[in-house]
Amino acid sequence: MIRIGIAGFMGAGKSAAARIIQSLGGAVIDADREAKSLMSSDRRIRDQLMREFGPAIVTGPEINFSVLGDLTFRSFDEMQKLNRVVHPLLIARLRQLMQSGGAAICALDAALIPLWGIEPWFDRLLWVRCPAQARLVRLRDKSPLSEDALRLRMSIQERLFAEPAGAPWHMVDNSGNLDDLRAAVNAWWAQISLPSEG
Repeated sequence: MIRIGIAGFMGAGKSAAARIIQSLGGAVIDADREAKSLMSSDRRIRDQLMREFGPAIVTGPEINFSVLGDLTFRSFDEMQKLNRVVHPLLIARLRQLMQSGGAAICALDAALIPLWGIEPWFDRLLWVRCPAQARLVRLRDKSPLSEDALRLRMSIQERLFAEPAGAPWHMVDNSGNLDDLRAAVNAWWAQISLPSEG
């Protein structure tokens, strides 16, 4: 198995790159989806989040992720509270999924790979890069949040970790359109060869 890590700041297009890899035959694990699944299914996490952020984050038996997002992205400290509750179990879950996957090529779509320091998990690492203003425009076009709220979220994320510099990361520029990104990912993908048998 070849294991790939895909990361980038919000709005950069890491998930678009992951979908391209999936279309080329790679299996993709979505860290955001796994985090939400874990928060929904693990009562310990849900109860701890309620203690940290209050009962407003729960609607009936379910976590209201919109409310939780508004609360956690109020400040860097609030985001750190969420991370302390969720990340240990999430990282363990992602590692299990990466190790148990049956596909020849398995990719993890996770913005926080540099924060978690899990680069050694992977045979290849792809960082999707895009200027902040272009990322803001993309986020603004698809999000109901105000521009100020989006800027705050971007700022908080960029305080958590810096863009990686060089090896072992391969940088892909996504300041253009989807066709440009697809061409860049395809060119990178063409360099990945499956290990020979024996």
